[in-house]
Amino acid sequence: MCVQRLRANRSGSNQEEKSMGMMMFAPSGLKQGDKVLVCEDGDAFRSCSRICDAFDLDALMIGRDGDGGIDLDGLQAALYADRFGDIRAVFVSPDSASAARDVIDLAWHDAVLVVDEAVAGAA
Repeated sequence: MCVQRLRANRSGSNQEEKSMGMMMFAPSGLKQGDKVLVCEDGDAFRSCSRICDAFDLDALMIGRDGDGGIDLDGLQAALYADRFGDIRAVFVSPDSASAARDVIDLAWHDAVLVVDEAVAGAA
């Protein structure tokens, strides 16, 4: 399982304009210190890390699987390990939304699925 803390990166990114889902959901649906999962299946994590840092979110990154997609086993393990429902949201790219939704539902977890272009790889 590849899970690591998402670190803030202060350098600029051309992906910022694609992070509207995250920008709109973070202030309205999350509060300072909330735990979120960011599922990596691309290379555009600078804007995600800056947004998580700006809203002081406790962000954990779920890495890629061997085929380059999100690590669904890692996502499932992280959700199952969250016995008290501390994980409030799961951020994924549009390509991974359906699979991630299935994993969240199978884990009977209340985390909100946020589909965001900033999580996808750079175009």
